[in-house]
Amino acid sequence: MPEEIRPAFQTLAKAYAQYAVALKGINFKAGQVPDASTIAKLSKAAQGLNNAGLTKANADITAWVTKNCSATAERSRLALGSSSASIGVSELGGA
Repeated sequence: MPEEIRPAFQTLAKAYAQYAVALKGINFKAGQVPDASTIAKLSKAAQGLNNAGLTKANADITAWVTKNCSATAERSRLALGSSSASIGVSELGGA
């Protein structure tokens, strides 16, 4: 991992590890509508993923990838049919 963006990835890893811990005690099943208490717990857990530190980490990674991986971003853009040459972490399933 490039040293320039290592702190950004560490920020993402820490946040998602905390999210995983928060989800550990929440019981919900696929295909079933969670009750109000479960929804409240899920909402509270997700709040930890909505902060300036994660936004900055995402922007730092996106900027680094755009600058250093232009050929990769262009191939992705063409494959996805996007009009933008850069693919951000959020479009790849990140924060």
